[in-house]
Amino acid sequence: MTSARTLLGRSSLIAVGALSSRITGFIRTAAIGAALGAGLVGDAYTTAVMLPGIVYEILLGGIGTAVLVPLLNQARANHQDGGREFAQRLFSFAAVAFGLAALVATAAVPLLIPLLGGSATHGESANLTTAFAMFTVPAVFFYGIGAVATAILNARGTFTLPAWSPACNNLTLITAALALIAFPASDFGDLRTILLGGATLIGAALQALILIPAMRKAGVPWRWKPSLRGFGLRKLSKTILWVTAYVAAGQLGLLVILGLIRAAAAEGGPGPLIYNNAWVLLMMAYGILALPVITALTPELSKRIRPDSTKTANEYQRGVRLLLMLTAPAVAAMIALAEPIAVVLFEWSDYTHSAALATGPVIAAAGLALIPYSISQLQFFTFLAIGDARTPALIVIWSTIIRVALSLAVFALVPAAHLAAVLMLVNAIAYTIVSVASAHVLHRLLAARHIVAIESLIKWSGGIAVLLVFAFATEWAASVLVTTPRTAALLTLIGCAPVFATTYLLAFRASHIRISH
Repeated sequence: MTSARTLLGRSSLIAVGALSSRITGFIRTAAIGAALGAGLVGDAYTTAVMLPGIVYEILLGGIGTAVLVPLLNQARANHQDGGREFAQRLFSFAAVAFGLAALVATAAVPLLIPLLGGSATHGESANLTTAFAMFTVPAVFFYGIGAVATAILNARGTFTLPAWSPACNNLTLITAALALIAFPASDFGDLRTILLGGATLIGAALQALILIPAMRKAGVPWRWKPSLRGFGLRKLSKTILWVTAYVAAGQLGLLVILGLIRAAAAEGGPGPLIYNNAWVLLMMAYGILALPVITALTPELSKRIRPDSTKTANEYQRGVRLLLMLTAPAVAAMIALAEPIAVVLFEWSDYTHSAALATGPVIAAAGLALIPYSISQLQFFTFLAIGDARTPALIVIWSTIIRVALSLAVFALVPAAHLAAVLMLVNAIAYTIVSVASAHVLHRLLAARHIVAIESLIKWSGGIAVLLVFAFATEWAASVLVTTPRTAALLTLIGCAPVFATTYLLAFRASHIRISH
């Protein structure tokens, strides 16, 4: 079993790269929002960027680390060449598969876009989204081969470069967005679509291709071998199918929400760009605080495929404790400081003050999703470690049915101005359902003890409540002292930053002490 010091050390190393990628990713998101605004153009680009992500997630998103890393580990242990040829064949096969997927998805763009949002989003919105998507959807090829390269490198103990590589993509898009901000939109015309769409495709290519030299250094030089026959993958077909079902169900829910938000935007409500900005903050918190822990635990969990429920339970429990302690302060910050965060981080250039205010409630709702989303991801890998891909897939399928039903209900009942925040809250409910159901099943399968003592939960809940009260009080005091909304928001964040940073450091220290025991 990995020691707490080793786990936290490995997590910290990954977190450095993840932090750079997440920060540049956030700057990218803010720059694009400032360049395009939270209106028709910004919503069209955001929709076009989300589409290749959905295609990628369905084809490989969960399989990348959930299935490929254990496969690659087994190939290293069982093959005389240390799994080199298997890795080469896997990478070549992925290039063929994602190349075909990119061609088919790009050809389907003109048919798919009009379906997202119904008749309310036809006309200029559909035309602009289609124009952007013709550049962004082909990027699914680079997302695919990049994910396989990342799995190969992670299986060989290389975590840092894959964590840093998204920064190349982000910097490319930041440069394009700054060019759009520097010059009036009239100077670009149709070139705006080419500039930002082309930068999206080039950035995705850089993110993937930078990993190929690292593969050679890790002992897997490029060789064109697209066949996977003879490596015993047929016995894993059921696992792969269930993992694909798990991911596809989640992406179906996202596709429904995307269509509903586009329809609400056509009626004057917050659109995909505002929703995505809140989602990016959620993913930034997840990527910095939770993902390094899960990434560091995945190789350990994948080694527990042999019957050893006690050791698997210990790894799982350690991971949950870490996630709870490290993400709780971020949840408090996203809920209590949602509006100041939106104003300070997004209100630039064409992203207006009213758009920033509309972003605040969506960020607060996203904060409620952080803990259940993080824990559900750890639970997914734990299920795979004990050889059960069916249970998490069925749980997510049922939660997606509930998610879609709730989304359709709130679309019919909630005004367009509040729909984005309520749909984000629906996400939080769905993730909570998944994490609670998964915890119940894992508790039974692993005969696990209670993960967190009741007194610890009470103590941490009290601490979070104090943080919330302090943040709300600081925001009120800043609004009294300063009349300019943006200055008051900045003053609020400056006043709260030391307290929240100290809380996070205490949480990190507490997690180290508790897990080491």
